[in-house]
Amino acid sequence: RTITINFSEPVFEIGITGYLECGNLTFISITPTDSLRKRYTTTLTEDLEPGKIYSLCISDKVVDHAGNMATNYEFTFGLPFPAERNDLIFNELLFNPFIDEPDFLEFYNLSEHPLDLSRLKLASIDTDKGDTSTVVNLYPSQMCLMPGSYIVVTTDPTTLVNRYPESDPERIFKVPSLPSMPDKEGHLLLLTDHLEFIDEAIYTDKMHFSLLAETEGISLEKIRPELPSNESSSWHSAAESV
Repeated sequence: RTITINFSEPVFEIGITGYLECGNLTFISITPTDSLRKRYTTTLTEDLEPGKIYSLCISDKVVDHAGNMATNYEFTFGLPFPAERNDLIFNELLFNPFIDEPDFLEFYNLSEHPLDLSRLKLASIDTDKGDTSTVVNLYPSQMCLMPGSYIVVTTDPTTLVNRYPESDPERIFKVPSLPSMPDKEGHLLLLTDHLEFIDEAIYTDKMHFSLLAETEGISLEKIRPELPSNESSSWHSAAESV
């Protein structure tokens, strides 16, 4: 019965009446949990229901120290379920970026419930030696990805957004590292925190559209998210501008 709210700027005035609304749920407290007052924890009078999707609405009374209002006022969330096979899938891969620019991975939640990305891991397999790389976290802290939603992880979101200005910055998140993604071919694994298999993507540069003169900076994306990630026929070259 607790919800944590993170702001990008300090918020010095926020209460439970007239500031927050979440359907029929009743808040009994809201408390800052860091000295900068960017992170707050709210407490409810009753437990959240597993499998139910909630919407948290923040009023325009919530402003930062400079008086700026939030750019988003409504957020969906729910109690996350442990991910099972094919609940979360690889949906787009950039493994051959422009020089000094980052790789990225896009994922799609195919399940009918929220997933906590901090409980998932990534790894790659060396296609020559068969060795598995060091396992890294998909995301370093708790994040709730809703059903039917996308997320992109990369080591440098700013550069990625500058390169692809039609992308959605709200869906692109910074991570400390990604598994090895060679330019010619690769094999990526998505695992639970207990190293149980969720999805795998097998790619080569030959999967790009054959008439492309150059594939640097062009990603492979799924034709449809539900197609198998480990079959070349499931993928095609993304439009260069996006």
